[in-house]
Amino acid sequence: MYPETRQHLPSILVRAICVALVVGPILTFINQQDAILAQSGFDWLNMSLTFVIPFCVSLFSSLSMSNSFDKQLHALSAEHQKAIQVEQNTAVDLREAGKKLGVQINALKAEITTLKNENGQLSKKIREKSTPVPKALSPVVPISPKLVSPAATAPPQAKNDKAVEAIHQIRRNATTVNETSRERVAFLASLITRGQTVRHNIEASGVCAE
Repeated sequence: MYPETRQHLPSILVRAICVALVVGPILTFINQQDAILAQSGFDWLNMSLTFVIPFCVSLFSSLSMSNSFDKQLHALSAEHQKAIQVEQNTAVDLREAGKKLGVQINALKAEITTLKNENGQLSKKIREKSTPVPKALSPVVPISPKLVSPAATAPPQAKNDKAVEAIHQIRRNATTVNETSRERVAFLASLITRGQTVRHNIEASGVCAE
């Protein structure tokens, strides 16, 4: 028997007594009509049973219904508590996921800033390396052949060609790096946009859950 049923027991007893007092006389008149009309002897045991039976039927039916109702109520209450716990755990998980997304977004922003700085430095180096090579070279002071290495004795035109080729190679490499950096920045920017959208949805879901 559930505690709620015990609390309702006094009212159940009063209802059973009322039912016995109403039904008992009717059944007594029906069963002992001859005795009441003085045509035969009155059976007191039969009369008492006529009152007891309605009382027991009303009492047990009321207890059974109350106990069944309280059982269903406890089951619903347990499911409600479980749903509340799941909702709270989900809200906590959403908040944690939002915090992690915030950290990742900040890291991506820092990486984008670093890439932009590197891109600016590469552009600056490209501009510095793109300075036109003078066609006319200043006169060279004669140096003793013994002190000059084979590399130093190369013709001035060959040196200019090598310098121009090195500059072009640096420019091509810088252009490739610049394009790769731009693609990476665009990719990281799209990731940040998606992350902010997901974080906004998570925070909105967390507020609704709370």
